[in-house]
Amino acid sequence: MSMKKRHSPAVFAVSSLVLAIGLAQATSIESWNRDNVVTDLPNWPPGVEPSHVPGVTYDSKLYTGRERLESHGAVIWKEGSVVTPGAQVLTESPDVGRNCIITTGTNRADPNSAPKTCTDEFQSAKRVKLEALVAGAGAIPADPLDGIVLTDGKPLDMVFNASDVDDLARAYRVFKKYINATGQRMAGFVVELGFGTGSEFIPSSDGDGLRFSKRQKGQNPKIQDFNPLPFYSTPPGDSDLGSLMSAGLFGDAADNKNRTIDGYFGLPDGVLPWTNPTCNPDPSGTGRAYYDLLVQNEDRIETAGNVQGLHYCLFGNMLPQGQLPLGFFWDGDGDPVTDADTIADWDGSGNSPACGGMPCWETYVVLDTDSTSATYGDPVLDGNGNFTRPDNPPVAVPQQVIDFWVANPEPEVPDGSQFYFITELDDMGLVNNNYHITVESIDGWPTYDPASGAATFTLRSSNLGEGQAFAAPWLASLPPEMAPEPLASDVAITLDMADAVDEGTEVPVGVAVSTATGQPAASGQIFGEATDPDTGKAVASLFGVFADLMEGTSLPFAFNWLVTDPTGLPDRVIWTARAIVDGGDPEMGDNQAEAEVVINAAPTPVDVSLDSLEVPRNVKSGETEAIKVVILNSEEALEAASGTVTVEADGDLMILDFADLQAGEAREFTFDWTAPTVTRREDVAWLARVSAAGDSDPTNDVASATTRVTPAR
Repeated sequence: MSMKKRHSPAVFAVSSLVLAIGLAQATSIESWNRDNVVTDLPNWPPGVEPSHVPGVTYDSKLYTGRERLESHGAVIWKEGSVVTPGAQVLTESPDVGRNCIITTGTNRADPNSAPKTCTDEFQSAKRVKLEALVAGAGAIPADPLDGIVLTDGKPLDMVFNASDVDDLARAYRVFKKYINATGQRMAGFVVELGFGTGSEFIPSSDGDGLRFSKRQKGQNPKIQDFNPLPFYSTPPGDSDLGSLMSAGLFGDAADNKNRTIDGYFGLPDGVLPWTNPTCNPDPSGTGRAYYDLLVQNEDRIETAGNVQGLHYCLFGNMLPQGQLPLGFFWDGDGDPVTDADTIADWDGSGNSPACGGMPCWETYVVLDTDSTSATYGDPVLDGNGNFTRPDNPPVAVPQQVIDFWVANPEPEVPDGSQFYFITELDDMGLVNNNYHITVESIDGWPTYDPASGAATFTLRSSNLGEGQAFAAPWLASLPPEMAPEPLASDVAITLDMADAVDEGTEVPVGVAVSTATGQPAASGQIFGEATDPDTGKAVASLFGVFADLMEGTSLPFAFNWLVTDPTGLPDRVIWTARAIVDGGDPEMGDNQAEAEVVINAAPTPVDVSLDSLEVPRNVKSGETEAIKVVILNSEEALEAASGTVTVEADGDLMILDFADLQAGEAREFTFDWTAPTVTRREDVAWLARVSAAGDSDPTNDVASATTRVTPAR
């Protein structure tokens, strides 16, 4: 095992046929078409701009159609060097002839985090993780050439956009991890090319310009087809055609250019697996675990038989996530970024001959058990830096060594010292699939649009489960050194509050969290936030914690909201409450609730407004006219108002006092004004203002008007 995570058939002689292709019309794969996809948005706490969080796993859920009603799995990624949406298509990257389907993001192995290309090195996080969540049904044939029969393969359909671009045929390498999260061991799988999704899927046909092929090592015409068909992969598979399990768990370093140390699970020459002495632990002579693949025709690849190698002898076919063995890992260079190596695994059943009927930590490598040694607790390596094997593995790990491992965990701040940690052997629940897709002319595809010169095709992955849920015996008990992981649980949340509230008051906000029947006890947090729907500004928030909430039970929370904000409140807000479960929530549709709340403006002690200003529109020099001003105290005012009214006209000022202006009362002021003498037409500008002690709203305190004065005859 070489991934670090924290709490994270017969062989046929083959000849290659080189096709000289000269096409007037050819195609490239332009992009991943996500019409049948919903990509995960991140959970977010109040007041924080939503963003994907590094280290958190997200998904792009694949549906059986554009209506997005049924899904059997997803493209998943852990945010970091891989980013949303988890997959992309690259053409001529970084140069001509380099085409691939790969993850989105940056090269994990590049210190400068360069964008991903088709030639990124080993362990650069380039494989698209395709996770199957539902076990398929069907039958495995006695003769692989008869083909796997899928009665319901629970397909995962990835649709791609293609277009006519030039006279080249292009081969795209598919970098893919196929993850088993179905709850059953996986007896096999099928990969097909075609058109459409779900029940509308149409298999591709021979000669339609779409097919699986061998590696392209340059420009057209150097694409190689599989010949003859049917075509078997060469055990244990290669970059042209293969389905291999982790070399960090199963495999000899001598046969792998990317490794200097053997896989953890291994046996000395001549030693047979304790689980089944008749099982061949190494049919390929490389120590690898793998599925043999069979190219049935140019548009269909499928597994041929069970998993091959020591994996099948010890564990059977590919295990489902959640039922994987636990391992102790050794990080010999003290760098959390680089890979660690498995040096022990947990048998929670005690069935292993190493354990003597009691659960124990066992190992397939020799460990240094000399407590005075500088390498105490480490694997004993040979002169080539490789694992050495016990005579008859597995053997029990001494308790003193386990205690030493526990006492030397990963430091909070890396300091270069080696450390040890426990996590699941996550690579045992997946296989790395290798194959290429060649695209040529697309005008014969049923999805072709002549007007745009574009079309779509589908890469379909279907699985075949063993037919029953799998419970791993090695997880019959957990090691005492390992704190239990929080379990995923289906939690729902409700939000109870008034439809309308008054500014300045304190109002209750009721939130209730419940765990569905049949679900594990749930622990987690609730977040709530009230936001202005027009601006997105947050005006209030809430937070709570729940723990060990048993199935079928509900936990109420009571909060008080003081409806105030010094910068001003909107006339309505949207309250959103969300429950986040520590172990994850398998059904996210009911863990968020919303409510719209109208905010009524607070009653104020005094709100005096200048209701009207009436002046003559036209007047002659020397004429006298009445000027009228009306002020009003709001009906919502809590007390009577006192103050002054000022009226100004071209430098002339009139000051009028008032007192005891009751709530809802209007008061009129009238006075005479004599127009000035003018020799030509002039305009007089009027400005009236009311001032009152404690006035809550100064925006309605002013009025203006204009009078035109003409000379007398």
